[in-house]
Amino acid sequence: MFTGAFTDVRDGSEALRFLIGSGLGEPYAEGQFQIDDASGTELAAFSEEVRGFGGTGSSAQWNPIYVDDVIDNFARLTATAIVRWTRGKDLEPSMWSYIW
Repeated sequence: MFTGAFTDVRDGSEALRFLIGSGLGEPYAEGQFQIDDASGTELAAFSEEVRGFGGTGSSAQWNPIYVDDVIDNFARLTATAIVRWTRGKDLEPSMWSYIW
């Protein structure tokens, strides 16, 4: 059984991204998840966090980031973590996963 919940979701602020940048005002999503067996015994637990860093400074006007895009990325990363776990790998990908 796979269960989980969002613990924080923010739309961000286009004004902060435009005026300040440096990650301020980015959309953000965070959640906690758990995988249990049929008897209810916890097999694994993990958290996921995704931030939308694109579209900062003047490019925020031409390439805005929406929380929907962040949630889509969040879902992809969470599903990838579960697939990795079912294949006997760590829930947390190595740093090489981010590079390649």
